[in-house]
Amino acid sequence: MRITLATPPFLSQNPHEPLSPPLGIASLGASLESAGHEVSLIDAAIEGHPVPVGNGIFRMGLAPNELARRILQSLPDLVGLSCPFSTRYHFFHETLGILRDLLPEIPVIVGGIHPTLLPGRILERDQPDLIILGEGEATFTEWVERFEQGSAVDLSGLDGVAWMQDGKPVIYPRTSWIAELDHLPPPALHLLPVERYLARSGGRWASRFQSVIPVQTSRSCPGRCSFCSVHSVMGPIWRAHSAEYVLDELAKIDDTWHPDLIAFEDDRITWDRDRMAALCEGMIDHRFGFRWYTPNGVHVTDLDEELLRLMKQSGCQSLNLAIESGDEHLLHSIIGKKGSERKTREVAQVCLDLGIRLNAYFVIGMPGETEVSLEKSIRLAETLPLDGLGVFIATPFPGTRLFRECVGNGWLDEESYMSLLEDGSDSTLLNTPLFETDTMPEDRLLAGKQEFEKRFMRSLYRRRPMTRVKHAVRATLDFGSSLLGGVSKRVAE
Repeated sequence: MRITLATPPFLSQNPHEPLSPPLGIASLGASLESAGHEVSLIDAAIEGHPVPVGNGIFRMGLAPNELARRILQSLPDLVGLSCPFSTRYHFFHETLGILRDLLPEIPVIVGGIHPTLLPGRILERDQPDLIILGEGEATFTEWVERFEQGSAVDLSGLDGVAWMQDGKPVIYPRTSWIAELDHLPPPALHLLPVERYLARSGGRWASRFQSVIPVQTSRSCPGRCSFCSVHSVMGPIWRAHSAEYVLDELAKIDDTWHPDLIAFEDDRITWDRDRMAALCEGMIDHRFGFRWYTPNGVHVTDLDEELLRLMKQSGCQSLNLAIESGDEHLLHSIIGKKGSERKTREVAQVCLDLGIRLNAYFVIGMPGETEVSLEKSIRLAETLPLDGLGVFIATPFPGTRLFRECVGNGWLDEESYMSLLEDGSDSTLLNTPLFETDTMPEDRLLAGKQEFEKRFMRSLYRRRPMTRVKHAVRATLDFGSSLLGGVSKRVAE
């Protein structure tokens, strides 16, 4: 059976936004291919070019009608369309509508984070044939096998699916998760134009001149942060590939594409200390040609000097510490995360001594955020030996405890908020106050974010004067690239 899996374009304020292979459809495609199907993967972002859509925002990749035509050209018997994030819903919605007109007899199955969290809304607004909830490798493969036996698919016994029946949504929440991840084949990167991703990678805490390939070695997270939806999508239990499986995957990537960096995209790669140590020891023994980093962040409490030394020896270029807040009451009682300033400073000092570059994430504007807690976060960031900083305004994504709290307290109007979420971009939403509490007005939160970033940069320039020079050179290169892009566009026209 010919199956085409696709992801829609997205919005960005950066026309030079780095792109990486979509591991979601690549993993699903690998399972379908292993089951004997002919699989095509289409990532709209890499197949097109940045197109300005107004107000400094760019559409990254093919327009929905172009993506739909590309899917049509693959002559599929079945289409899978992913909506990996809520902010991609707008183009997902448009693409799905066009596919219905172009391929009225072809089933369209959808999945991804947004449909998983809001299946009823997707079913009523978009009318897909089926939604696969959460991780889809086993369920989708089983559905395809049943579909091959006849167009009227028996859905009994399928776990984690949703569909329309008699004009009403029918939702079977997922109750089981893939326990042995090693039984899955590695993501089907060979079905994607990897060389083009390598040419447009970098960014996200890596140099724009470094080629990057993402790898995910585990799923879910043992933590329970109030702003995270991972458990609603990937289940409540952390599961991982064995170190041996990961090392074999890394060896194939290194031999085939020779990336400069591996981006470990796990939500909690360091949770199992023994597995992490075995993975590092294996990378040391293999002497891979790449270095690696953790753009999604690592938990400070998982780290110690012995493990950090192994990580450095195995090629760790940088770590992103998911600190979230410098106020321990807010961190523990509101966010629901373990950690302490003392432990953070210990880990940061070891990284400095070992030569591991260190970045940090902070989330501001959580319920209970005050001038005092905000100042504690700023002071912590100022006094840590950090190379980079990400400050995000708390976003109540669906499927999170924060979302339920905001709706329950009347801080959000759910319908108007969903419209804003589905029409926005990640960069806009993560930097815009979307709800207001009694302890932190919106205007003060915006000013606080600017102050946070300004004070951090001042401290960074004092500690590392050459960083100011590097930033100036980078800004000049970006400006020159923009000018050349504009000249090329005018010549083409």
